[in-house]
Amino acid sequence: MSGDSVAVSGPSARPLVQGRWSAAARLADWRACPAGPGLYAIGLPAQRDVPIGLPVDNHGLLGGLPDGFDVVYVGKSLELRSGVRGRLAKHFRGGGGGNRCIGLHVRAGVEFFYCMLPGSDAAALEASYLYLVPQLRPRFNMRGELFRHMREQYAALADYVPWPGGPYTFDQIAPAGPTSIDGVNRLAWSSPSCELSRLSFG
Repeated sequence: MSGDSVAVSGPSARPLVQGRWSAAARLADWRACPAGPGLYAIGLPAQRDVPIGLPVDNHGLLGGLPDGFDVVYVGKSLELRSGVRGRLAKHFRGGGGGNRCIGLHVRAGVEFFYCMLPGSDAAALEASYLYLVPQLRPRFNMRGELFRHMREQYAALADYVPWPGGPYTFDQIAPAGPTSIDGVNRLAWSSPSCELSRLSFG
């Protein structure tokens, strides 16, 4: 065996580093949001009559959302054209493609705010924000984003992982029974509260 190194192609493992969140802006002003892929958060001021503050410098780590921002929903877009702007528009307008709870409250007159992290790398952090940032309680996230993220990662690795007897789909290798993907989705995500009383204020 020679001592020469061999280049192996495949998905790269990059450090979990993020940029800085944008300042909070009114969801009604979604047209001012830059187009393109990214991660976004929708929420409310944590305290009545106290404006949302500036993003916190989190030194490239997870977190750093605007001070005093009560996040109720975290989402992403990988689209190159409308991107995050298009997703915010759907949430604000309600109807197909938007979050049901946010649409309900917008129609009731609740004013939401949003902030965003631009770029495809930022969009890939969605599952991390939903499950690894303990102070967040994005209670309007209704789908099992963790399992969707796992599906995406498995699809990216499928060509490089030598499964004996494979290839398999993600659903074939996922646990069966009450802890299956569908079971977890039903148990954890089927009944989010959309009541106005559950917001910081309403």
